[in-house]
Amino acid sequence: MATGLYIHIPFCHQKCAYCDFYSVPVELGAIEQYLELLLAEARLRGAGQTINTVFLGGGTPSLLSARQISTVLEGVSRYFCLAEGAEITLEANPETLTPQSLSAYHAAGINRLSMGVQTLTPALLPLLGRKHTAKEALTAIAWAQAAGFVNLSCDLIYGIPGQTLASWQDDLRTLVARGLPHLSVYCLEIYDETPLGRAVASGAVQRPDDDAAADMYDFARDYLPEQGVQQYEISNFARPGRECRHNLNYWQNGDYLGLGPAACSYGQDTRECNVADLQTYKDLIKSGQLPTGSSEHLDERDIAAETVILGLRLSTGVDQEAFAKRFGYSLEAAFGDEISQLLQKGWLQRSERGYALPKHMRPIANAVFCSFLRDSNT
Repeated sequence: MATGLYIHIPFCHQKCAYCDFYSVPVELGAIEQYLELLLAEARLRGAGQTINTVFLGGGTPSLLSARQISTVLEGVSRYFCLAEGAEITLEANPETLTPQSLSAYHAAGINRLSMGVQTLTPALLPLLGRKHTAKEALTAIAWAQAAGFVNLSCDLIYGIPGQTLASWQDDLRTLVARGLPHLSVYCLEIYDETPLGRAVASGAVQRPDDDAAADMYDFARDYLPEQGVQQYEISNFARPGRECRHNLNYWQNGDYLGLGPAACSYGQDTRECNVADLQTYKDLIKSGQLPTGSSEHLDERDIAAETVILGLRLSTGVDQEAFAKRFGYSLEAAFGDEISQLLQKGWLQRSERGYALPKHMRPIANAVFCSFLRDSNT
């Protein structure tokens, strides 16, 4: 069965103030040593599986040189079957990019770039702990386009303390004017154990305004489709044909493999997550063991519920025919009562393929998702 492959690159020059992903400071020689571990894990996990998409995330994967990227992709091809035309994405921070590195990445096989812009408002970048300037971000976009990256995405964050609706609108208009084919827009989440979370808890930084954030999201989902950048998932917008295939596999509840500390794998009714500690990861790999930190077996009811919940994130909704083909029974047979109640409330609607979230429910989708969870009282 074809699957997606996620490769975690845990290194950063500086951890962003809001980030709760696993990362460590980059040190001299650390990347080369880490790549040896990654390839050793690939050897342990690889059994000739067909890989349709590869996503190098982090951390800051653009700290790797093109030569190092080639080493990773050669290892993938050695231990897996990399499909012809596979989507290969590299996450990148603007300040790490140059015209030369971008051209080299493209030549090495990277065919999709996901750039962490986050905001183009200069005063907000230090609050988020970002190292780049707005000008550097726009320059990096132009360099990426000149290097041949037609499949280019930018991440943006809304609901930042001090952010205004006007500045958010300017960010979106600026990026649309640059011809971006894909935009991911995420509401800022405040995690207690991050520098930003502690600053908010202490009162040093104001707590984000939920109403203002809702207005920003509403503007994005109205404005971007008007510009030909269609919403295809709750947080993602793309021009036709530029949807992220790797993430679509997640939302369709497909199989995936993860390499690196804190990376997760899913398939054959089991979800596994690697240990979220680089030293422990290294020790286990060196001893010839898989670096599994946790493992969860899912029964058919769990998998069916996750298939519905993930499918409802998509604008097209959960696919009735695909669900029946996968499980051997209909959506209504599995969740008839839940679907009936949600339709009656106006929280769910029929779609061309099955069922989808109405537009007004997308910002509060969790209220719908809870209905499909076991022992839900919703």
